[in-house]
Amino acid sequence: TRSGMSESDSLTCSAGSDSADPFSALLASCNGGFRGMNLQPYSNGMCTLGQTEQLEINQSQSALQDQNIKCGICDEMYREPKVLACFHSFCKPCLELKVSERLDNILCPTCGQETQISPSLGVDGLLTDFGALNVAEQYRRMNGTTNELFLFGSPSSTSSSPPLSDSPGDQGFPIPQSVSCTGCKSSERASAFCKDCVNFLCTACTQAHQYMHIFNGHRVEEIGTSKSTSPTGFEQINQCRCLEHKHQLLLLFCLTCNLAICHDCTIDHPQPHHDVQTIENVAANQIESMEDLIIRARAKQQEVHKMFVITDTNQNKLSDSFQKAQNIINDNACKIMQLVQEIRNVVLTDLENAFSYKQLQLTLVDKENQKMVRKIAQTIDFTRRLLKNCSPAQIMVFKPLLDTRLQGFLNFNSDSNNVLQTACEIDYNPLSLSNARQAIINLMGSIHVPSDWSTPVVQNNNSSSVSNNPIPQQASSTPITAVFRPGSRNVRSPNNGGIVTMNGYGNSNIPNGRNEFGSNNSLTGYNELGPASLPTLNSSFLNSNNHQYNNFPSSFPYEKWSTNIDSVMPSVDQSDFDAGINTSHEMALLGHPSCNSPSFPPRSQVKRLKMSYHCKFGEFGVMEGQFTEPSGVAVNGQNQIIVADTNNHRIQVFDKDGVFKFQFGECGKRDGQLLYPNRVAVNRITGDFIVTERSPTHQIQIYNQSGQFLRKFGANILQHPRGVCVDSAGRIIVVECKVMRVIIFDMYGNILHKFSCSRYLEFPNGVCATDSGEIMISDNRAHCIKVFNYEGTYLRQIGGEGITNYPIGVGINNNGEVIVADNHNNFNLTVFTREGKLLHALESKVKHAQCFDVALVEDGSVVLASKDYRLYLYRYQQCGTNI
Repeated sequence: TRSGMSESDSLTCSAGSDSADPFSALLASCNGGFRGMNLQPYSNGMCTLGQTEQLEINQSQSALQDQNIKCGICDEMYREPKVLACFHSFCKPCLELKVSERLDNILCPTCGQETQISPSLGVDGLLTDFGALNVAEQYRRMNGTTNELFLFGSPSSTSSSPPLSDSPGDQGFPIPQSVSCTGCKSSERASAFCKDCVNFLCTACTQAHQYMHIFNGHRVEEIGTSKSTSPTGFEQINQCRCLEHKHQLLLLFCLTCNLAICHDCTIDHPQPHHDVQTIENVAANQIESMEDLIIRARAKQQEVHKMFVITDTNQNKLSDSFQKAQNIINDNACKIMQLVQEIRNVVLTDLENAFSYKQLQLTLVDKENQKMVRKIAQTIDFTRRLLKNCSPAQIMVFKPLLDTRLQGFLNFNSDSNNVLQTACEIDYNPLSLSNARQAIINLMGSIHVPSDWSTPVVQNNNSSSVSNNPIPQQASSTPITAVFRPGSRNVRSPNNGGIVTMNGYGNSNIPNGRNEFGSNNSLTGYNELGPASLPTLNSSFLNSNNHQYNNFPSSFPYEKWSTNIDSVMPSVDQSDFDAGINTSHEMALLGHPSCNSPSFPPRSQVKRLKMSYHCKFGEFGVMEGQFTEPSGVAVNGQNQIIVADTNNHRIQVFDKDGVFKFQFGECGKRDGQLLYPNRVAVNRITGDFIVTERSPTHQIQIYNQSGQFLRKFGANILQHPRGVCVDSAGRIIVVECKVMRVIIFDMYGNILHKFSCSRYLEFPNGVCATDSGEIMISDNRAHCIKVFNYEGTYLRQIGGEGITNYPIGVGINNNGEVIVADNHNNFNLTVFTREGKLLHALESKVKHAQCFDVALVEDGSVVLASKDYRLYLYRYQQCGTNI
């Protein structure tokens, strides 16, 4: 096999998409290099390729020029731009600096995708972005600037395309006056140009072309003559040299291999097994087929966009139906509990009536017997005294009376109504759990889902899928392109260590989820998931120790953060996004994720400066200045630090040096009491404190700057508040995890707007707002910041894997910079512009095991709430330097 490869080998496919459509721009800007073709004028809104085969810059599109001809790393005009596998282009020198950090691959600074590079070729093995290069050089010439790096024959030039000349010429592209010979190694000044060899010729080479048979028929023209049609600078840039045989130009095209080759490469492409023709002969048909593919791709793009709109509509329908069903379930549960209470009261009343009736009977019997006992005792005492102390005559006087009385006592019936002969116990049958569960399930109703609903496939490392009823796979002839959520990745399931993947668009084996709905029966039509299909739920309904319940999706515990752990959320398999890769060598070359796909994000590729904290305070406890869970922190206009001490059910206020000022709140649900406050924010307009509480109250409470209770709201609206902030207009913005929703309140609790972010967010844990009407949400599992407007439209992403792994918070400082804090291996701070350009990167010298929240101080410091019950202040603005 060959040790080298042509340029087209180094970029076969892409795992992503770019709205700039680089193929169109590349084809259009390169059309001028093929003379003799009947090409139509091309315009991309920035430059026009006319019938004269010269680029005509549209000066009214200067802003678009800056966007397309500037490198994203150095922010300067392109210098030998190279294309990565994700179709993002950067200057060759900038990429060489990146290669020096990672020897075998390049991590795209824009999207974070990894591109494998050839160890022998390095950055030279990447394709040159000819479209950007053409526009950039034309822009330089029209503005009177040149670039020494593009001088033809420069020893420092190692580009796979020849550099440009910069001396005067025709039609704005001057012919160089001191071009070196490219036909030999003499480096002498060229005096002629061969159109067939596409080489500048010195005197010796010119004579060789005149007398040697091998050059018979070649068209040679002298340079500098009025009739000279020597190549202009724009034509030179379209001449590409072979990467393996660098002295040879790519003049041939192998139709069998779909590869541009040079004359020396024909040894590896022998005929008749390979159909090799000149590029000049096949270019028109090949470009026409590529343009046809672009037209079809645009049609597919429109189709996918329509599906995106439909998906968004279905998401809204699903969210609305979910909310409606949830409200009905809660309402049914409340009604059932109310009915249970009413029936309980009725049964208790019947029980009390039965008890009272029997007790009354027993009481009457008891009183009669007690009365009779006293009478008998009195009579017996009297008779004994009479017999003892009286004469017979005196006794006989009382004998008739005593005989009658004593005989009456003997004839007395102590239970004349047979009360004591009847049962005195009250029987009440104990509750049958199975019957009660059945009755409750019947009363609560059941969930109806369509039969074609599917659940994620749980894959293990050693098996392809676990499926009882697999759905047949459907072949797809076109690659799937991610519309949003570029940070999605494979993650591990907490149940069995398998990898949870979501195969898309009918290309999956999907089981009818036993763990999802509690039944392994296949769904037919609209199945009713009644009591018979809920064995797992039933067996765990009253038994929290049942381990089967752990498999039920809703049983995942409430997570406070996610640090160096695998997500339980399903994601799109990245391998579905790649197409046209046939060998492992090609996959490794292009950075295909299936070759080496870790289940955790890559280690940060950004060089970070060390920073130290200048203040720390706090310890474990319940006294002033002590914490048991400082899960939320904020800073007000006086640089006071407000801490939400969750398990102590209070808010503590400190000055910027960590000195305790005051506290408010106590455990309870009444006004002025707090129950698990987890986040706190400050209204800079009024100075009020905004406190969110997690379950069970999940509400917002407002306190003034002295800690006096003002109002509370949101208990019937919020479900899982995870982050809160107040914008410059005093609006309260709350982001919720699990339900992935943003709700905007005014200061009185009225809902101004709310929207779902379920298709963009994975685990939000922080939020901030800009003055320009943007909401930034830190997504712990997506390893980035997601930006929305106030209407809920997704705008862009800031950061990504390898840059902001597991972010814990986001904020905006006084300079308008976006500060992202993460807790991956260290406490890291990454500073971006609002557009997402990386400015600074820092990390703490001290490792923090786990962090709760961060807040920015006006003096350029950041407050970190850590799980070691302490708060740390790091100063970042004095440490940061431009990356």
